[in-house]
Amino acid sequence: MGCRINYYCFVNGGGKTLKEMIVDHYQSFKEWHSKTAANCLAEFGEEFGSAYLREKLLYVPELSNNFYLEEQQFIDELTYQFIDYCDSADIPELETSFVGPSVNVINYRESDDWAMQAGNSDFWELWRYLTIGRSLKGNAIFAKQNLDYSIGFLSCSEQKKLKSFIEMYAGDSIGNGAELVLQALDEMAEKEVELITTVE
Repeated sequence: MGCRINYYCFVNGGGKTLKEMIVDHYQSFKEWHSKTAANCLAEFGEEFGSAYLREKLLYVPELSNNFYLEEQQFIDELTYQFIDYCDSADIPELETSFVGPSVNVINYRESDDWAMQAGNSDFWELWRYLTIGRSLKGNAIFAKQNLDYSIGFLSCSEQKKLKSFIEMYAGDSIGNGAELVLQALDEMAEKEVELITTVE
């Protein structure tokens, strides 16, 4: 099927960002990750997650004071696994909901070219955050390493900016991908929360 771009948001988060959720629920996430890794090994003889992340979780006791001091690879792998945790955790605050369409990244290629050719660096940056990924550390491009996924996110104000840019540069060559992004942004307009994307 290939990689798909999916859109999410927190349903009961009270406006908290993905970064805030990770910091607030880091301890319960670590417990879940440890138990899941042990169960996978015992039941299937398979490792859960990367060896790098498993080791880092043993030596990083908390994140509230040192989030931005950690390596980007750790933050990015943690972010992706945290999305999995949200799906399985019985914690109302972590409940997520799909927003907009879920389609193959191939449907975005024409719009990728269109967004880049617009020649607006601010527009291109916001576009790439959704279609390529964005790290919670320093807004860098998500560090995929050897992974086949990435995470992106946009604040409420960034969502409005991106929609404005898409409408500003709209034309015959806008492409299907831009229409898909607009669908997600329109659904998010009344929610007033952060938009999260996964490319996997």
